[in-house]
Amino acid sequence: MRFFRGFTVISSLFAGLNGYAGEMSMSSNKAALQTYGSAELRHYYEHSVKKETDETINTPKFQVLGSFGAKFFNNALNSKVTVGANNYYGNASNSSRVVYRGTFIENALTVYETSFAKELALKVTPYLDAKLPMKDYGTNASLGLYIPFKYQPSLGEGVGNLSVKFGYDVKTFLSSKSDASNRVPLRDIEGNLVTKKSDKDLAFALNDKDEFTVDASARSFKQALEAQISFAPNFFKGMELALAGKLSTKYRPIMELNRETNEVVTRKSSNRLSKTAYETKMEQTYKAVLAYKLTKQLKIANSFYVEPSEKANVYTNLLTLEAKLF
Repeated sequence: MRFFRGFTVISSLFAGLNGYAGEMSMSSNKAALQTYGSAELRHYYEHSVKKETDETINTPKFQVLGSFGAKFFNNALNSKVTVGANNYYGNASNSSRVVYRGTFIENALTVYETSFAKELALKVTPYLDAKLPMKDYGTNASLGLYIPFKYQPSLGEGVGNLSVKFGYDVKTFLSSKSDASNRVPLRDIEGNLVTKKSDKDLAFALNDKDEFTVDASARSFKQALEAQISFAPNFFKGMELALAGKLSTKYRPIMELNRETNEVVTRKSSNRLSKTAYETKMEQTYKAVLAYKLTKQLKIANSFYVEPSEKANVYTNLLTLEAKLF
């Protein structure tokens, strides 16, 4: 019940700001400023299957989000603030708990945009995303560059709109202090993994996954290739179907233990392009989406995700109800 009361409070707040934001948008057209806001109610159901033991873990939760944003310089700069809460239920303790999700700030600036005929378009967009500090966590941010390439062929009258998109994304992770967001495996000088079992003296510094919290100056980064195809048929107004896939590679600094001095440092690289040695981790995500616009302001969507990995396969179903507020 607390979750739904919270959703009512947030929705009332958004509705109260709707009129003010609309006036601000009309008065600022000359300054090329557009404001927007939305509220989302989400339901996640995550099903994880461990490959070694066939153990399954189900994690259901509700999530409520509120987003406020503004677009500047003829939509070249997009800034958005998102707040929300998670309501976990059906867990092992058979209890329901509401957890503050945190405050996220997203900023994206399109520095280059061009079109090749009517069907092809290319953008270059650097971005800076941040999550404000919470208990036991500092400010976590990612600084990156996103380059999407979109192809929208003409299908003829009465068929619909087809869109094919390819994208490249690269980003580095920043943190104001060493915390759970900056943990990596620990290795000795010979390259062997250090675990709680292999070195009891370091057990206090390793978490349950045998990961070590590194200094915030040792940056991890990730690059990803993505592809998506979507179709909105004219014979079913408001509906959209999409299939997407993403292949990511995460680079994490290798932490090295010198057993003689008992010091933990980042391993030096022989590569001239980088002073720090990194290990890579591949990640895959596949997604299918069915969305339908109920009205101009209200949209419902169901997304199904598959994330295979060496240790487990994760299947997630996400049902979203989104309302445009202004």
